[in-house]
Amino acid sequence: SAKIDLLTISNTIADSIGGYGIVNLDNAASMVTDLVLKNSTFSHFDGYLCRNIKTSASPNSIYVENITTCYAPASTRYFFELTAGTYPGGVTIKNSIFGSVKDAGTTVHGLRTLSTNVNIDNCFKTSDLVWTVAAGATEPTYPIPCTELGKTSAEIFADPAKMNFKVTNTALVKKAGDPRWW
Repeated sequence: SAKIDLLTISNTIADSIGGYGIVNLDNAASMVTDLVLKNSTFSHFDGYLCRNIKTSASPNSIYVENITTCYAPASTRYFFELTAGTYPGGVTIKNSIFGSVKDAGTTVHGLRTLSTNVNIDNCFKTSDLVWTVAAGATEPTYPIPCTELGKTSAEIFADPAKMNFKVTNTALVKKAGDPRWW
């Protein structure tokens, strides 16, 4: 158990975490009050950020800026699963690129939260990231509202299979994703 007031993950490349994600708060005795993910690349994960067990401590905010993701999350999983409370300081996701899912040909969820204070700005997704649509529905279930690039991760990044996420689409340079790849 732990209570962390502020956890910042910045200027990081993280790859291949199986079974879990970047931050998982699934222990009722644990809490990260404020979480910041910025200027980082995350690939080959089953999930990203999960908080689905209610704790006695209250979270405040999640701030995500300039991240590049690829080959995550795993089939039917979430990028952000925040179902155990609201975030009074808000959930912000901006200037980020969401690439291919981990399991090719499958669908995933984006953001599920109880918070109403959600700001998503200037985010993009590749065509090989497909949001899950519930049976009988016509719209995705819990997407992250992003601009559709209309190209796959292999067309947007130099060589994602070899962890080279250099952005080859000049419209994204200095606009979105981890700045180290511009």
